[in-house]
Amino acid sequence: MTRVTSEFATLEEVKFTYKMNKSSGWPFKCIGGGPFGFRAYHPSDDTEMAAAIVNSWKQHYGFFDGEQIAANFISWMDSGPRDIGMTTREALTAISKGADWWEGGRAIWEKNPHAWSNGSLMRNAVVSGMGDSIVEIFDHTLQHGMITHWAPLPAICCAAQSWLLNNPEVVDEEDWREHFRDDWRFWMAATEDPLSRGWLGLTIKDQEEAWQIFNDADFDMHSFRPFGEIEHIGFCLTTLQIGVWAMQWAMSDKPYPVEYLPEGFPPEPFQRTGKDVIGWVVMIGRDADTYGATAGPMVSVWGVDEEEVRFLQGLDLIYEGNPIIERNGCYKQISEDWLGLAMLEYNVVSKEDNFSGVFKVITDAHTIIFYEHFAWEGPHTLNFAPIPSAVLRDPSDEEIAEATLRAIKRRQELNFVCNCCDDLCHPWQSNDGVTCHGCATRYQGVVY
Repeated sequence: MTRVTSEFATLEEVKFTYKMNKSSGWPFKCIGGGPFGFRAYHPSDDTEMAAAIVNSWKQHYGFFDGEQIAANFISWMDSGPRDIGMTTREALTAISKGADWWEGGRAIWEKNPHAWSNGSLMRNAVVSGMGDSIVEIFDHTLQHGMITHWAPLPAICCAAQSWLLNNPEVVDEEDWREHFRDDWRFWMAATEDPLSRGWLGLTIKDQEEAWQIFNDADFDMHSFRPFGEIEHIGFCLTTLQIGVWAMQWAMSDKPYPVEYLPEGFPPEPFQRTGKDVIGWVVMIGRDADTYGATAGPMVSVWGVDEEEVRFLQGLDLIYEGNPIIERNGCYKQISEDWLGLAMLEYNVVSKEDNFSGVFKVITDAHTIIFYEHFAWEGPHTLNFAPIPSAVLRDPSDEEIAEATLRAIKRRQELNFVCNCCDDLCHPWQSNDGVTCHGCATRYQGVVY
């Protein structure tokens, strides 16, 4: 999350903004303003479009649905947002007039194969957790982008971010792009999704150029200088470079060398390290909201601890009063209550594998109450355990009772009673709606 005061600002304007607002905590605290006059903590277009993707995931109970994402994007566009990219508006307008959802950006790419803006990358991070394999993740990464941005270079940049969010430990290795390219090639051979295969075939002539540009880009944390001249501030590759640069410096936990800054640029913000690197990104100005939306998940990929909860406090978009689930630093709201959230999550994933994860309960005041760990190892084996090191405050008896009652009610509404074990089971745990998978395997020899 980045504040919007430095959006479209030059470096000189950023210096002035810092001088006038450093006493308020900027750039590490939102103060509002900017070209669109947003109040502090108001979400930018990047955040609103990412939320539309998350809402689709919720609406379809943990399944990716590109058509629903496009519909949510159009509803957002029709609501009259103050900030919306030209490419995004053109593509969504085409869909609203009858184009298929996956072809929203195709005409733009055919008209201009170098339509390399960052409008798909800015919302991409949430998709990095929407899949159980690299093939699924790359499919979903590509397809949410196809709604508005068809060109190969934005698709590659989005895929690189998704890949890094799932492989953060290699970001400081010189050859991380080679490993990423290997997984991309594996995905090209392995994907059976007709939309992905169709896109790969149609864009084949442009992919070589895109990869050449990607491979020639500077991803070294010391030699890449985001405070230098940026020819095209909304260029997808520059935006990814800033995200990787921020991720690398956050990992290093070292201050930014003063000699890397422009002459006369304030050095104080760059003495703060770790996840505070997001404040460095704010100081870049130019397309700062999108740089921040891209870099934010990358600098916080290992999660947010107690001391860093300040990054979430005051934000308008934490799904008022509802919990969110965290996987690889990406936050997703799945259901309305914390037990129901876990039920939906483990049922989706458990079709093939055991699953465990961490989720958190957030109050209406956006205060994290506590973290819980849950594990699923087959029908009727859901386990919960608090994480003591992450507890911010103990939940009250009333809060636990209310959440439990909501979960019980949800189970009664959604689930059926197995005719063998008499336990409540989710519909996804049964093929016939009568017997759960566990009993069908145990008593009927059915293998799932």
